[in-house]
Amino acid sequence: MKSNPVCSRHILNRTKRDVYTKHILFGNYEQKASYINPYAEMVKDIKITARLWCWHSELKQDLSFLTEGLSIRGLFNATRYSYFDVSRFYTPYYYSIGSYDKGCGHVYVESVKQREWERIFVLQRGKGVYSTTYLELAAQYNRTFHDKHAVVVVGIHSERI
Repeated sequence: MKSNPVCSRHILNRTKRDVYTKHILFGNYEQKASYINPYAEMVKDIKITARLWCWHSELKQDLSFLTEGLSIRGLFNATRYSYFDVSRFYTPYYYSIGSYDKGCGHVYVESVKQREWERIFVLQRGKGVYSTTYLELAAQYNRTFHDKHAVVVVGIHSERI
């Protein structure tokens, strides 16, 4: 974006006449408002798109105090992806310097492309929610008897929702 800093003041100061004006007084040079004001371009719209939430947890417990070689493990994972596409925008109000009163030092501004309404436009294009949950439980028994016989038992249950 190219702009001329001499031809468009970023924001003009309010005078006594502009006390009840609700919008920002963006500066521009002439009545056609043909110059680009980068500050007005920067704040005229916003777009919000998506959010991701993820939680992961794992628990391991040695249960040798119950019987030697017994342990359990649990795993939990939840992911939620919410999607929405919302755009909010408005057309900025441009003003130029109209007159200057040398006696009191006030600068008076004039409206460029005067409009009678203020409106914020909202576009909502799409939305959706996708979530997955994963749960896994495992119990393991690992023991050797008389230094000869090894017994290993593993039980796993997993579930995806």
